[in-house]
Amino acid sequence: MANDHYISRFLTRRWEVDPGRRLHFFDFETSTFGSDGSKALFADEGLHSKETGETMCRFVEQPIAQLLRQLEKNPRASLADPEDWRTFRALAALHSLQVQRLLEARGGGGDLAMTLDQFLGDGESAIDAVGHFARERFHMYVVTVPLHEGLFFTEAAYFPIATVGAVFLALPLSPQHFMTLAPHTVEESAISEVLQTPSLISGLSIGIGTNVLRVVLPPAMIPADEAEAETKRQGILLMRSSARRFVELLGRASAIAGLDSWTVP
Repeated sequence: MANDHYISRFLTRRWEVDPGRRLHFFDFETSTFGSDGSKALFADEGLHSKETGETMCRFVEQPIAQLLRQLEKNPRASLADPEDWRTFRALAALHSLQVQRLLEARGGGGDLAMTLDQFLGDGESAIDAVGHFARERFHMYVVTVPLHEGLFFTEAAYFPIATVGAVFLALPLSPQHFMTLAPHTVEESAISEVLQTPSLISGLSIGIGTNVLRVVLPPAMIPADEAEAETKRQGILLMRSSARRFVELLGRASAIAGLDSWTVP
């Protein structure tokens, strides 16, 4: 049976460290560091059909890989918001369909209207439909963060971006880039204020929910020895608790203002 990734391997490749294309992670349940090959991490057997994998590869992964390829020559390249339809719909599909991939991988897809295999049975037209839906209802942002504020990659793939009255999901593309779809109902000035605070974005990318147990480290955060591991362990735990506190405070502020509010799981 095929080894299927519920988080695409092409997406985590820029967190890999040679030899062995390994991903180094921090486990919040045990407060320890670990590593595994990217071929085995975030994968299971028989998650979807061969045809679904081919559709995702051709219409989602390949256009985004082409967009990201410029990073190999220039790690600080700025990825402007994509203007061409092929790239836009690929990013929209990557962002939108990742929820379904995670649910099906964790056995929670039974309540969905259709499986990923069924939805992508229409091939390119299904990807087009996701793109059109995203264009009608969301602003797409592709954002670059400074080298000293590298992004983490959680086992949930997404991380939350919170503003007063709204929380939306971001998806890392590299340790220095992420993309997000923000609803048209959210003020662009509020979004820009958050997106222009790199240290906040880096902190949020570590994952704030207690259900997120593992987070892949950006290469600069991998400890070189035990002494450094202890320092970075404390830094990671503090970063997560601070990010949780920030999102909780915004949720309370939203409730006081009579806006949509939330609590952190």
